[in-house]
Amino acid sequence: MDQWTCRHCGEKNDADCDFCFGCGEFISEEKARIKREPNRLPADLGEPVNDPLFGDILWDAKSNAWVGVYPAGAEFPFRLLIDAESKSSRAIGEDARRVMEHIVTAQPTLATTVAAAMLGEAIEWAKGSAEWNEEYENLTVADYARMLAPDTISIDAGGTAEVSFIEEEIFGHCVVANVTQSGEIGEFRIEG
Repeated sequence: MDQWTCRHCGEKNDADCDFCFGCGEFISEEKARIKREPNRLPADLGEPVNDPLFGDILWDAKSNAWVGVYPAGAEFPFRLLIDAESKSSRAIGEDARRVMEHIVTAQPTLATTVAAAMLGEAIEWAKGSAEWNEEYENLTVADYARMLAPDTISIDAGGTAEVSFIEEEIFGHCVVANVTQSGEIGEFRIEG
């Protein structure tokens, strides 16, 4: 049986358990790793192009967009979807690059920013679910941020982006934030 190890007390817990029996801590990052496969660069789209900002990216003719992963060396990177400025030239415009630079700068604290903005709404949203447990009302922003796994960074040619995280362990949803060319992070929402 799959298990996860609590990062606080070291107790081993069954994969289907939402909290540590040793110390009562809610789900750990280790448990999330058991259930979720990391985003990977698609193997069926040919050889990647190395972009200095986006890393290895591939042109996806079906979606008319560049695809990749960010950060490339992370165990659980974001999937990248980047609209080209021009479909014929496939060029990535300066507006898209500018918003990605802001995401790169914000990335170390982005999950915490999203968690702080959405924790209360996520709890309210989840209260009607069959999995609801009153202990979830005691989640802190830090707890919730640790539950958010990178999902997708989708950048349009005009230089706005949607950054999404998946939290499937307790509430089972996706949390999305918009990022503008000027680096503003906002317009948070829950999906799924």
